[in-house]
Amino acid sequence: MSSFPDTPRPEATGGLHRTSQLLARHVGTIQGSRVLVVGPPADPFGPLLQRRLPEGRVTLFQFDYAVHEQAKKIYAASGLDPRNLLFGSWYSSSHEPHDAAILYLPKSRALIEMALAMTLHSLCAGAWIFLVGENQAGIRSSRAVLERLAGPVRVSEAGRHCALYGARMESDLSAGVRLDDWAETFTADVRDLRLKAVSF
Repeated sequence: MSSFPDTPRPEATGGLHRTSQLLARHVGTIQGSRVLVVGPPADPFGPLLQRRLPEGRVTLFQFDYAVHEQAKKIYAASGLDPRNLLFGSWYSSSHEPHDAAILYLPKSRALIEMALAMTLHSLCAGAWIFLVGENQAGIRSSRAVLERLAGPVRVSEAGRHCALYGARMESDLSAGVRLDDWAETFTADVRDLRLKAVSF
């Protein structure tokens, strides 16, 4: 197993979820001027990363509105601009592609490939992507999905019942994937109406 090079430990990791604690141990290896963080827990890792990259732009994207609202409060308490905190069902960069990304493994296994594809298609060729999650959420089996979509895992680390994998994008995948690619359509007849429902 390869591992991250030794990097300075952050001054404080208080209040961090254990997945973020694993990331924080190696935060110095995450480099980029346009970093995307997808699905983080409601903890101070975003501000920690932004302070480590003062010249960069760290964008936090969240599928969960309640967590998004908590993140805004954390950013406000940290004195940081919350305009780079985004919420939605699908992320698409309004600027140039990101040059690094962190994806927190979704709790729903059905969302893993969708979230990973969405994140990868927001990156430029040669960008690093880090996938982090808890063992019980399926992080170890998700390594194969990361390698299939992004390329071989070049760095890995485990601790606190979590694992962290890093891969480098081998090609530019910044176009050609949409939320609709994961849509499932159902129909139901209710009295004289036919209803059409779409699930992702």
